[in-house]
Amino acid sequence: MAKLPSDCPAADQPLASHTALFEGSCGALEISAWKLGGEKLYCGHITAVAKGSNPCADPSCTVFKPYSVHKRWADALNDEQPKRHAMLRQWLATRGRDGPIILIAVNGGFMYLFRNWALNAERHGLGLRNRTLVLTDESSQHVVRSLGFRPVSTDGFGARHLFEKQSDEARASQVFAAGRSHSAFNAFALTALSDLVEIGTDVLWMDADTVLQRDPLPWLAAPQPYIPCGRFLSTDQQTRVHAHWPNVLCYRQGDRAVDSATLPQSTGPAAPSSLVSPDLQMMDDTRWDSAGPGNTGFVYVRSNCRTVHLMRTVRSALPVLLRTKSDQRFMMRLLHGPLMFGRVSFALLPVSLYLNGPWLLGKGANYPWQQQPGMRHGKQSGFPPKDWVAAHASWVGTHRHKAALLRKVGAWNLENGSYPAETTPVRPGSRRRGGKAAGRGGKATGRGGKAAGRGGKAA
Repeated sequence: MAKLPSDCPAADQPLASHTALFEGSCGALEISAWKLGGEKLYCGHITAVAKGSNPCADPSCTVFKPYSVHKRWADALNDEQPKRHAMLRQWLATRGRDGPIILIAVNGGFMYLFRNWALNAERHGLGLRNRTLVLTDESSQHVVRSLGFRPVSTDGFGARHLFEKQSDEARASQVFAAGRSHSAFNAFALTALSDLVEIGTDVLWMDADTVLQRDPLPWLAAPQPYIPCGRFLSTDQQTRVHAHWPNVLCYRQGDRAVDSATLPQSTGPAAPSSLVSPDLQMMDDTRWDSAGPGNTGFVYVRSNCRTVHLMRTVRSALPVLLRTKSDQRFMMRLLHGPLMFGRVSFALLPVSLYLNGPWLLGKGANYPWQQQPGMRHGKQSGFPPKDWVAAHASWVGTHRHKAALLRKVGAWNLENGSYPAETTPVRPGSRRRGGKAAGRGGKATGRGGKAAGRGGKAA
């Protein structure tokens, strides 16, 4: 674990209100910060507000009014943080070596995807067992151990406050960003990510449906040739990118000494970049609306003062995620808000190495940084690129469609070639938890809301 500088924000520093964090991402598009893209925002029913006011703070914008169960959970997280830090430090002490780790949060219903992940990593000899922290429900830990990994139970992350029964926690969500366990597990994962960054650990947070052909950690930890994405763009594309994310970085493949290829240039010189180490690196989701441009199914976070403040802020706002359900929209909109915009550096990973769902489906190559030599998508000959590192089976309707995408890159390893008929390996007689849980109508992790659609995630 790296020791953070002494001038990092104090743990008791006051954090901004949720409505202030998401300013610009509420109300109808014409009164928001998102003039382009068409993705519906929070509280889209608000079509007019007084000049200079924040639609997120409108009394009718209820997504920022947490359910009582979510508030109890958030209060418990704060109270139990010292215990979680001690538990995570103990886990890190037994990993065998320092350096970044992988974090995967997966419940029993999606455990077959993690089993495929583990088999794929073993097939490629990646040796990731001691560097992969698997956060799972109490009743599914035995599956993780049987695969040679050291699980961490969600009981330490307040699962008892959100789920009365372990069987509910372990159930697979049929539609992404629309199920109780989906949003809760992403909230657990972001809590663990926040804790790990705060104690000085660099972390790759990834979904169980993102498989690896090579160990990604050395590449992600090293400085890379990123430049502002706007330097790649022709005039007709600049408006959209510059209006939404002018500071986002893209990978300039031609700057690598091992690659003599030149970068397509359409708007004047793009001077060779120096190698940089962004605070955040994410898979490219090929969208520049309020749910992009990064995909939260594969996120690398460096631990430093900036990301400590970011992740503390994220943790404080998790009741918003539980109410709105999509972690990707939550993260992108928070990063785009006026209190976070430009305060952390954010890069899109090269699609020649990190293959996201649109790339697997052949829906990519819309932007010049995706058209550099060696980049192939799912509808082109020569796909997948031989040196790809990770592939994410996103942009599908349900988890039942993921096997077909992973077969495109030769990364489906389960015996039956598809998903199992039963995907919830909860042991018989799973107990009811003590304490107060969701209560009425099973609304522990929010209600209503649209599915994640093409940006959907696994767990």
